[in-house]
Amino acid sequence: MNRYSFLIFTLIIAFCSCMTPESTLLSVKNLKCTINEQPNATRENAAFFSWQITSEHRNQLQSAYQIVVAINPDDLKTSKNILWDSGKITSDKSALVLGDGLELKSAQSYFWKVKIWNQDGKETEWSEPASIKTGLFLEQDWAEAKWIGYKDLPAEKRMVPGVHGNGDKLGDKCVDRPVVPLFRKEFEVSENLESATLYISGLGQYEASINGEKVGNAFLTPGWTNYDKTVFYNSYDVTSMIRPGKNAVGAIVGNGFCNINRERYRKLVIAFGEPKLIAQLRLRNKDGSEKILVSGADWKASPSPITFTSIYGGEDYDARLEQTGWNQANFNDQSWQQAVLVTPPSGKLTEEKDYPLEIKDTFSAKTIKKLNDGAYLYDFAQNASGIVEIKVQGKKGTEIRLTPSELITKDGQPNQSATGSPNYFSYILKGDGIEIWKPRFSYTGLRYVKVEGAVPDSEKSATDAARLIEMKLLHNRNSTPQTG
Repeated sequence: MNRYSFLIFTLIIAFCSCMTPESTLLSVKNLKCTINEQPNATRENAAFFSWQITSEHRNQLQSAYQIVVAINPDDLKTSKNILWDSGKITSDKSALVLGDGLELKSAQSYFWKVKIWNQDGKETEWSEPASIKTGLFLEQDWAEAKWIGYKDLPAEKRMVPGVHGNGDKLGDKCVDRPVVPLFRKEFEVSENLESATLYISGLGQYEASINGEKVGNAFLTPGWTNYDKTVFYNSYDVTSMIRPGKNAVGAIVGNGFCNINRERYRKLVIAFGEPKLIAQLRLRNKDGSEKILVSGADWKASPSPITFTSIYGGEDYDARLEQTGWNQANFNDQSWQQAVLVTPPSGKLTEEKDYPLEIKDTFSAKTIKKLNDGAYLYDFAQNASGIVEIKVQGKKGTEIRLTPSELITKDGQPNQSATGSPNYFSYILKGDGIEIWKPRFSYTGLRYVKVEGAVPDSEKSATDAARLIEMKLLHNRNSTPQTG
């Protein structure tokens, strides 16, 4: 290219740049709204708005912004029935911007958008709308819902604060195995349903379901707190999980850090109470009417197939005790007892703000070695926090024991000196084809797993031992998204 051609090319580029609409110099994306996450907020229902600024041009800065909020997303398009309008605010702030004067209500959906001005006073287009779903701000929002359990812990057996160490000098406290209960409740829904939101907490930890399908992807929920001060609850949009007619909500509740007994390995011995649950399901119809289903003595409860669970010591599961369809509609629960109204925790119910733990990675065993005692050692070649998932087939009543460890001895046996001993998972087969299982309420650090009671599917065995078709290591961690 000669110098004259280059000059003409440069002039064309400059001309095209001058023709670029001012509104495209900047745009706004990744809208987020958090509720009362700043410690100096004076209201629990304070909203803080955040957004990101993008541009195809350099040296573009925000000099002002405007936020509008509506209850109906269509109102944002027409700019009618606006609930709150910040007006044009001179500021370069785009993170945790307080919605000063905006009064949010409990259990309500809102929609908002934002536009900004650059350093030259040029205005952008409005952003795409974003939604806000509020939690339950007030104590009276939970007034009708009750804490329920399979049974209550006698006051004299409560052990709070907990004792670090083995707790062997506590007499008859923290000796019993708490029953890990199932809870269920059926309900009717009309064809006029617009939205459904589940607000729920289970102590120590819970797993909820709607019509037999697990709610959310969280693992070991909610997070650990001092339950005498704070109890986390979680909220889920379950609209897509509900169908017209008869439905069922179910939950299983494990011990977590609410009850750690003196069985197997423990770092801490504590007893806030037996496993317990509180929940409310808010069903909102298209005509604006609302129905609220709350936990209470009209729910049903039954022991689950989890016969033992400890956050530190492992978990035992007896598949022979499974009740097919227990968390679905039209299940026959006549043999179940009425849920018991139990002593509620004294801590305040607060929505959990942090990202939950989730199963984020899966590892397959790299080697499988037969040990001198006839057991098998699976080596995943990766140390991780997590659990195992097994796929197995065998006779009813066969017990498989899985002993995890980060280290092994010279002869290949598990060495739990780094993680605590004894700690293991056990599974008793129901003898019904291929069975898949993983622990719900315990985890550990592991690289190796010793398997007793089953042989690898690839091994030829003269016995009728159960066949371990597959075992995976499931790595759990916080699900906070990457930001840098």
